[in-house]
Amino acid sequence: MARSVDEQEHTAKRNKILAAAQKLIYTKGFERMTVQDLIDQLGISKGAFFHYFASKRDLLEALIDQMTLEILTHLNAILEDPGLNAAQKLEKYFRSALHWKAERRDLMIAIMHAWYLDENAIVRQKAFDKGMLEQFVPILTRLIEQGNRDGSWNAPHAGAVALMSVYLLQSWGDTLSRKLLNSSSTITRAWLEETVQAYTESMERLLGAPAGSLTLFDVDELAVWFLPAAHEQMDAPSASEKVSFAPTQITERENR
Repeated sequence: MARSVDEQEHTAKRNKILAAAQKLIYTKGFERMTVQDLIDQLGISKGAFFHYFASKRDLLEALIDQMTLEILTHLNAILEDPGLNAAQKLEKYFRSALHWKAERRDLMIAIMHAWYLDENAIVRQKAFDKGMLEQFVPILTRLIEQGNRDGSWNAPHAGAVALMSVYLLQSWGDTLSRKLLNSSSTITRAWLEETVQAYTESMERLLGAPAGSLTLFDVDELAVWFLPAAHEQMDAPSASEKVSFAPTQITERENR
């Protein structure tokens, strides 16, 4: 019993540090936030911080793990919905995940600046291995198997298709993130629509789904990432009209 209480207390204190880190990231950005900032914010000692996190990079990894767990927990709830076929579950998951991230846009972008720094390459790889390969691939495999049974698509090698799909999705995420963080990049509606179509068609082919049967990404909601008021601009009369989205400027790196 004592051990259980100790573990709960440890988790609670660790989560308190993570919550404080999120607030500071909103206001300062991850790169400008220091361990001392967290210590001052929480009123704890430096030793107390390092008891829970070996480094600031370890803190970044924990934040990503926490967000990944929340998204995957939400995905599991969607998978358990008996009223949806596999294609509907897949579409609902993509819409829900995008909406979840859009609600946390400022936090996600602040973390993204640190996420793509060269010194965090190992953290990115570890998070991909743990979150996508170890956790998401089995979930997606089960969903693909359901789709084979209910006629949503035809993917005989469900596990292999799930693995290839994850790498495709990783490419999709990297493509948008790097565009977003590139201060010299200009995103147009035409580019966004074309990219969404290309990745959606690729998923359909991997799954053996009928062409045009899946709608995975909402262009208007994606536009919010590139300009907070983009959803207003994207209500233009012509669907083919190009609208430029000003990407967020990369925060200058400072010494920690």
